[in-house]
Amino acid sequence: MTELELCHLLQTKPENGLPVLIDRYSGLVVSVLRAKGCGLLQKEDLEELASDCFLCLYEQRERIDLSKGSIASLLCVIAQRKAVDCLRKQNRQPHSLPLGDDDIFASAMQPDQTQALTDRQALLQAVRDLGHPDAEIIFRKYYLGLSHKQIGNALGLSENAVTKRLRRSLKKLKSKVEGETFNG
Repeated sequence: MTELELCHLLQTKPENGLPVLIDRYSGLVVSVLRAKGCGLLQKEDLEELASDCFLCLYEQRERIDLSKGSIASLLCVIAQRKAVDCLRKQNRQPHSLPLGDDDIFASAMQPDQTQALTDRQALLQAVRDLGHPDAEIIFRKYYLGLSHKQIGNALGLSENAVTKRLRRSLKKLKSKVEGETFNG
C-alpha cells in the first residue's frame, strides 16, 4: 500500500487505516522518540508518546498534504516535538546548581530585575559562544540535570572528558561574566 493509498484510507475509513498506520510506522516513531529523548524516557513514556503521535496524526488526517512531505516525515516531526515536550515537563522543577566556587550565576542576581534579565541574556549568549560540545554539556548538566556519565554517553565522550570540559567551560563563563575577555 502506498502512502497515497494509506492517506486515502485514513480519510475515508479511519478505523481501517489507523491499524495499518500503526503497524507500518510504530518502529520509526519509537526510534525517533528514543533518539530525541537522549535515553531519558522510560519505556512507559515511550509507549504513551508513541500513542500520542498516532492520535495526533489521526486527528489531523483530513489536513494531510502529501505534496508537502510523506506520512513518515510528518510522524517524525510529531514524535520529535512530543519527546521535547515530555522532557520539558519532566524538568520543570528547578534543579539546584552545584557550582561551588565557580558560581557564575551569583553576579547575575541583582535586585533590579531589568539588570538581572540583561545578565541572564549575556550569560546565555556566553554559553552559546562556547560552541559544541561545551554548550551542550552545560545545557544537559544544568537544564536537564544529567550526570556526567549520562552526558558522556549521549555525546560519545568519557565521563572524565565531560568533567574536564565542564570545569574549563565554567571558568571561561566566570571570566566572561566578571567582564574579562572571552576567548572561545
